[in-house]
Amino acid sequence: ADVSVDRVVANSLLEADGELTGAVEGPLIERTKDHALAEVCEDFGCDVADSVAVGDGANDAPMLDAAGFGVGFQPKPGIEQHCDAVVGSMAELEALFRDRGVLD
Repeated sequence: ADVSVDRVVANSLLEADGELTGAVEGPLIERTKDHALAEVCEDFGCDVADSVAVGDGANDAPMLDAAGFGVGFQPKPGIEQHCDAVVGSMAELEALFRDRGVLD
């Protein structure tokens, strides 16, 4: 499926001499993902309650709780309780988004 993306918020994996160093830099080092979600929503003039978030681990739990619709993607133990839905593949995620009207 061809999907348009307005913004990506992600850390970067650093490399040296063509190899990953194991270090990470980016906007999610000092702030949490729920703060990044709130910032993106503010920038686009929408309420966080109208947002969708997808995550799998403990660092995603606050974001999944804050989002209007939180989706666990093969979530780690203990994360499912923070999710409104759980999927196990990209195909399932696409179907869920289409069913909910997130994707056309």
